[in-house]
Amino acid sequence: MWAFFAAALMIAGCIEAFDVPEAETPEGQAFVRRCSLCHALPDPTRMEYVKWVAVVGRMSQKIRSQNVPQMPPEELEQILTYLKRHAKPFQP
Repeated sequence: MWAFFAAALMIAGCIEAFDVPEAETPEGQAFVRRCSLCHALPDPTRMEYVKWVAVVGRMSQKIRSQNVPQMPPEELEQILTYLKRHAKPFQP
């Protein structure tokens, strides 16, 4: 039982709090609503946009195999627009 609590504390220490930029916009609201359904909300600045596109694609596939409502195309577009605006700058 102690191992569980120790692991939980270590994991909690790895999660950084951040202010969600533009959370009040329709795109920000879609990002917050959808991307926190199954896991902690990710910091949009942690990856480049091209990597976010791949992640969102994988998450869309996972949604299909889970009991989570499918993402309408409009919501997917809002999330990708949001991530494009706030992703880490591309570094070749």
